Amino acid sequence: HVLISSVGSIDELSEFGRNRFGKLYVLDDLASGDPEDGDTLDDDNEKDESPIRSDIELSGLHAKFFAMESGWDVKWLLGSANATDAAFRGHNVEFMVELKGKKSRFGIDKILGDEEDDFSLLALLRPYPEPEERTEIDAAKVNAENLAEHVRKWLIESELNLEVHGSSESQFDLELSGARWLRLSLYLSSAILATKWD
Repeated sequence: HVLISSVGSIDELSEFGRNRFGKLYVLDDLASGDPEDGDTLDDDNEKDESPIRSDIELSGLHAKFFAMESGWDVKWLLGSANATDAAFRGHNVEFMVELKGKKSRFGIDKILGDEEDDFSLLALLRPYPEPEERTEIDAAKVNAENLAEHVRKWLIESELNLEVHGSSESQFDLELSGARWLRLSLYLSSAILATKWD
């Protein structure tokens, strides 16, 4: 078994969970650096001069890809599902694409490639650091992510209604209503009280 994830995500696994994998890899920060640092285009070649949005974070790892080998065959799953019970056994709405092929051509070893090949996936990875090098889990960040998830679900289930009323010839009043305002207010109050703010 091979797991490729972020250092923080693997850190959150129990020792038993980590030991279930034969190899643990994380994205090599040096290999995923600024592509302009290694730009070798000739001056005569045109470069894409479209504006780059600086507010979009392009680093890190957010891919969801599963490769499962069985005998001579391999199955790929690509899509939105995380490797969690909620994604595969819960009530999450996920979208996945399944591809099947021969392990000799599309198996895990073929996906990773050769260590000596600079253009292989393996060249972008490094072994997961030893436990003593782990980063501490930010409890405040985890609480904030959980709160954001509750708010997201609340918004989906609230059946919000937006009404537009003309207040004058050129002005309008917008009224947003829903049946769960009080419930959210109470939840946010308790969540804020239970959260430690620095």
